[in-house]
Amino acid sequence: MCKGPAVNAIPNPDAPPDLPAEVYLHMGAHRTGTTSFQYTLGHNAGALAQQGLTVWIKSRGQIPNGRPTHGITNALNKHADGEIGRPKAVARLTRWIRKQPDFGAQSVLMSDENFLGDMRGFFAGDGLYRGAGARCAVFADLFGPRLKRVTVVIRPLLGWIGSGAGYYALSGTVYPNADLIRLAGTETRGWADIVGEMRDALPETPLVVVDYKARGDDGQLAARFCPDARLSQIAAARNASIAATQMQQLQTGDTAGGQKKFAENDPAAEP
Repeated sequence: MCKGPAVNAIPNPDAPPDLPAEVYLHMGAHRTGTTSFQYTLGHNAGALAQQGLTVWIKSRGQIPNGRPTHGITNALNKHADGEIGRPKAVARLTRWIRKQPDFGAQSVLMSDENFLGDMRGFFAGDGLYRGAGARCAVFADLFGPRLKRVTVVIRPLLGWIGSGAGYYALSGTVYPNADLIRLAGTETRGWADIVGEMRDALPETPLVVVDYKARGDDGQLAARFCPDARLSQIAAARNASIAATQMQQLQTGDTAGGQKKFAENDPAAEP
C-alpha cells in the first residue's frame, strides 16, 4: 500500500454560529453515479427543504439548484498541493459558505466528487486521489462535530480507470490504450490507502464507504448519505460508462462516424 502522511484534524467546536449545525458530505468518487445523484438531489431540493435539509451541490450542465462549488474545490486543491495552509483553506471555505443566500441553513447536504480530488490528475500521472486526507481535514477543521457523516462510493480500480478513460475519450481528452492498463498494474496506491487517510483526518466523523456494486439507486444512496433524506424523484442515469464494444472501437480507431456519436445510454453500459 502507498498511504500518504497522516493528517490529524483539529476539531472546531467553536465554529462560527452562522455555519450549518449539521453537515452531510458526499465526496464521490468519480465514475460512481455522482452526476446522476446530484441531479436527483437537485430535483428534490424543494422536497428536502420541507424536511429541513438544504442542498449544496456542484453546478454543472443542467443540474438544478447547483452552486459554484469550484470555490471550495479550488481552496482544497491549493491546500492539497501545499500552496496554502489549512487555516487559509478553512477561511476560504468559510467565506464561500457565507456568500450562499441560505448560509444560515441548519442542515446541509453537500455533494461534489471533486472534493476528493481531480480524476484527470490520475491520468496525468499524479497518482490516485493524493491529498485525500488533507482535503478531509479541512472539512473537519471547519465543521468539527457539526460534520455528521461523510460518504464515499468506490469501485475496483481497473473498472474505475476504464470508465474514466471512456468518459474522457468521448470528449477527446484521453484515448484508452495499453498505457492505461499499465497504470492500473503499476499504481501502488489503492482505495484502502485513501479510505485510511480519510479516517485519520475524520476521527470524530462517521465515514460511510459504499461498494459501487452495492450502491443501489439514488434513493438508497441518499439514505446512507443522510438517513433523514426522503426523495420523491429519481433522475435518469447521466454520463454512463461506455460499453465494452465502444471501448474496443476507440482503441482500434473505428468510431463509426466520430467518438461523440456513441450512444450514452447503451444498454450494455454501466451507470
